[in-house]
Amino acid sequence: MDLDIGVVCDAFGLGLAVTRGLRVAGYYHNEVWRLDTITGAYAVKRLPPSAAPAVEIEVAAWRAGVPVPEPVPSPATGAYVVPIGDGSVRVHRWLDGKAPALGDLSAELSAAMGELVAAVHAAGRAGAPQEPPRADLSGPAGHPAGHPAGDPAWGLSGLEAATARPAGVGTLTMSHGDLHPKNALLRFDGSLAIIDWDTAGPYVAEQEAAGVALDWAARLDGSVDFDRFDAAVSGYRKAGGDIPAEPWVFGGWVRGYLAFLGGAGRDEPTGTLARLRWVEANLGALTRRL
Repeated sequence: MDLDIGVVCDAFGLGLAVTRGLRVAGYYHNEVWRLDTITGAYAVKRLPPSAAPAVEIEVAAWRAGVPVPEPVPSPATGAYVVPIGDGSVRVHRWLDGKAPALGDLSAELSAAMGELVAAVHAAGRAGAPQEPPRADLSGPAGHPAGHPAGDPAWGLSGLEAATARPAGVGTLTMSHGDLHPKNALLRFDGSLAIIDWDTAGPYVAEQEAAGVALDWAARLDGSVDFDRFDAAVSGYRKAGGDIPAEPWVFGGWVRGYLAFLGGAGRDEPTGTLARLRWVEANLGALTRRL
């Protein structure tokens, strides 16, 4: 679907466009364009109306000083999401950078990301639900544990059970929900910013932090670089976060990847399965490093 540049510029007070809008590659769930106008460069994203609560979480993080591209409100209403056409649109100031590639990942960068995650969690704590977290469900995405032989996740119910979080355990916070390197922006000065908050919502902080440590330490063969893993955990603690040395902290990551295997990852399960099975084989060692 084409972007109606004039309507977007009017809705967000961006001034006269000097380009037609360049579609940004690599986005599978939403459409994103770079738009240059007389007032600057912007990222324009089309998203479903249901994403509005996630936008509020991102704006709260930005106001708390978390490095994210500056969100642009409508000057008429102050809203950050504006209905346009058959969907909704939001706008950010354009921020130059790139997603960290495998060769960019290092212990230093993992430590910086750990500190950022702690800042996100601190910013989201006030808006989080006050009731104690419920126990992890018995299977990925709430499905019963145990999988048919044709399922790519067959045989991983033991890992699922070993990382299940009991009821009332953990700290709820409003957070990003997918702090994988693909959703970070590596700036040219070496700093990081966090982008693509579409999955933001209430999460258990300890589980998200442990998942970030795994994702920022991932190797191509499915194993984990312990130096990068340790650095992410250390950075998170340095900035005020806490991760108890208990297997349940890995439960959010495990359930997320099991759910991915049952959906979009079903056609290409090899890499995801390698990561899950490595964590299963090394769960004790990972827990002891926390």
